[in-house]
Amino acid sequence: MQSSSKLTKLPSGHPLQIFMQENRAIETLLGQFKFLLKQIREEQDEALKLELRAKYNLLMDIKKHYLRQESLLYPILLEKGLHKHLILVRKNIDDIRERLLKIEDLLSAHLIFPQTIENSIKPILQGIPWIIKKEEEEIFPIALDNLSENDWFHIASLSDGFGYCIIVPDRSILDSFTKSNHKNDQDNHFITFSTGRVPYKLFERIMQLLPIQLSFIDADDKLIYFSPTKVPIFRRTLANLGRDVYHCHPPKSYSYVNRILQDFKTNKRDDEEFWITKQERTIYFQYHAIRDQEGKYLGTLERIQDITHLREIEGEKRLGSNHKN
Repeated sequence: MQSSSKLTKLPSGHPLQIFMQENRAIETLLGQFKFLLKQIREEQDEALKLELRAKYNLLMDIKKHYLRQESLLYPILLEKGLHKHLILVRKNIDDIRERLLKIEDLLSAHLIFPQTIENSIKPILQGIPWIIKKEEEEIFPIALDNLSENDWFHIASLSDGFGYCIIVPDRSILDSFTKSNHKNDQDNHFITFSTGRVPYKLFERIMQLLPIQLSFIDADDKLIYFSPTKVPIFRRTLANLGRDVYHCHPPKSYSYVNRILQDFKTNKRDDEEFWITKQERTIYFQYHAIRDQEGKYLGTLERIQDITHLREIEGEKRLGSNHKN
């Protein structure tokens, strides 16, 4: 597929350039699918089925391609009023996802039914190229004309959290792109507190090692911070920053979240806690209203901790001791 001249001149590591690299890999994979289907029509061979299954597993990577666009690129386009260009594409992406899941059952069957497999895969072999065409002839050029350098840096800096489709981008190229576009490097800065100061990079490392996941919601109910926990209990991405807190919780939790925040804002209470069992782990939640010295509400701090181990502690273990007493 021929991309617009603007797109072909993008620097290595640019988010759109990586999306197009993925598109080329996807097109190659679709060609391999077509060749395999032709072979399957001609002969019933278990080895061909295994090869088809391997190609299918690789094609499932396309979910990362779509998820990065839907989570990072599309929200910015929507904010700029460019939603009309996304409606049909998003509908077709949902269709591709559903079809891929249905093929899973077919490929798990013991016997090969060539016509059934071909009938199921054919709409995908037609639908994905249509989406690629829309991306590169319409959506990507529009994005290139409307997004700022900061927008692209934002997308590039978050992309790793979603993963890539089929290809593995060169790490040095990605780092070069993000660093050349990052105007506010804080690596050598200090964070100053009333009780001391800590280098920015060291503070990040400390927060990663804390066995507590922190989030802060400002007075306008926007998520503006979450701690860089090494093993998060609940997944947070930088794409969540700036979003309404209600969009960060399942719908069934809206009323509870709203009640807590309203009580905090009206000074009815300052704290709330609850705990749940998740996959045999006990997860403890604490919420604290943050106020200034005059009592004005500034936001809410959320603390989440896996306390399973703490609940199992008995007796004592003194410093230097290897055994419980």
